[in-house]
Amino acid sequence: MNGCVVKTYPNKSFGFIRGDDGKEYFLHRSSILNFHVFRSSDFYSCIKVGDYVEFTPTVTAEGLRAIHVLVEMKNSAEGIPQSKTG
Repeated sequence: MNGCVVKTYPNKSFGFIRGDDGKEYFLHRSSILNFHVFRSSDFYSCIKVGDYVEFTPTVTAEGLRAIHVLVEMKNSAEGIPQSKTG
């Protein structure tokens, strides 16, 4: 599923994604598959409100959760989201 980051709590390494289905999913730093691409171990350097992501939605005892998250970066020349891989 695709979505957009709507809230971040960088000091706690988590945030929330609004999926294409309109629901909000909990996001933890440990669920970001391409976290290593970012040159910092800081969650805030990795993901910001407005970033587009691709993820697998799951339901846990605590509620909706995003796993297998790929953060996308925008190619400024073309305006096309592209997966951040490295």
